[in-house]
Order: sequence, then structure tokens, then C-alpha cells
Amino acid sequence: GPSSSGGPVLDGAARERRGNCVGAQVPTVSGHASALRRTRAEQLPALLASFAADRQRRFEGLPPALLPAVAASPDEPCAMAGADAHRFFTDSAALAPNWCNRVTLRSAELARENEPGIHIGRISPTPLLMIVADRDLLTPTDLCLEAYQRALPPKRLLMLAGGHFTPYIEHFDATSQAAADWFVRHLGEGGEQPATVVE
Repeated sequence: GPSSSGGPVLDGAARERRGNCVGAQVPTVSGHASALRRTRAEQLPALLASFAADRQRRFEGLPPALLPAVAASPDEPCAMAGADAHRFFTDSAALAPNWCNRVTLRSAELARENEPGIHIGRISPTPLLMIVADRDLLTPTDLCLEAYQRALPPKRLLMLAGGHFTPYIEHFDATSQAAADWFVRHLGEGGEQPATVVE
């Protein structure tokens, strides 16, 4: 699973033994830690107040508050800050003409509470492939690497040069091939069994 879908893949693999192989590409591992990096300290009280006000409005039966998914200006509040996020989604608009640049404020609040990397050590003995970009600001590189270090074998890390969206564009062939090879190796006919020699 990629990005915000990669988090549930990690969480599900840690909780459910029926999965035979796992692949997570630039996954969310800590919504809270990621959000703290994307929100300036002086903006946090207003953001938390907006979450509370939105909850109150929804309890009263009013429609949920919306915010842009991405924004051109770094000063404009949005769910996924950064020039690379804005460029990726606006460039992709031609492929998805019905896409609207908005998400509910509630979605942004829930994303801050999403902690799928907590149980990553429980994924083993299921084989885990993590694909991480070395300059990722949305699912920060260091958080992904820390989570990978907590994972137990069998595991593989593929590091890519670039930001969060480079696995989908510039490195698409490499990431697709790495995932295909990983799944064939562990799921294909006569695939390896998840066993590890510990010395």
C-alpha cells in the first residue's frame, strides 16, 4: 500500500496473521509526529480550536468543514502541505478530472491520530518490504526508517532519491519491479517460507 494506504497495510499485517507478504511504499507510520512537522507551533492552538468547532457543528447536524487537500501557498492551510504535493495533485488533475481539491477537516483531524507504525514489530514472520524516499516531507523519511528498524526479519528496505511522490513518477518502474519481485519471491509457486536464521 502507498502513502496513507501504506499505514493500514502495516497495521493490518501486524494484527492479522492471514497475510503472507507485505509491501508499504512511503507509508504513514505516525500521523501525530508527521502533523507536528507540518504545523507551525503558533498555528497549533487555532487548528485544535477549528477541530473542536467542526465537531460542534457536526453534532448540531450542520455540514462538515472543508479545507483544501493541497495549496499553492505555504501559508494557506491544507491537508498535504508542500510544493511537491501541490504539483503532484494539480498535474494529476488531467487524469482525474472529477477530483476536487478538498477534504473534510475531520479527515485531517483523524489523520493526526493515525499511528499505524506502533505495532510494526509484530509483522514478523510475515515478509515486509518498505519503500522509502530520502527527502519525504509528508511521510517523513526518518520516521519511516525508525519504523523499519523496529520491524523484525524477514524484511527489505528500498531507499529512493527524492520526495514523497517520486515513487509514483520518476521511480515508478523501479518501485513496481521491486514490489513485483518481492511478492513473487514470497508468494509465487515454491516461494520462500518466512524463516530467518538468527546468529
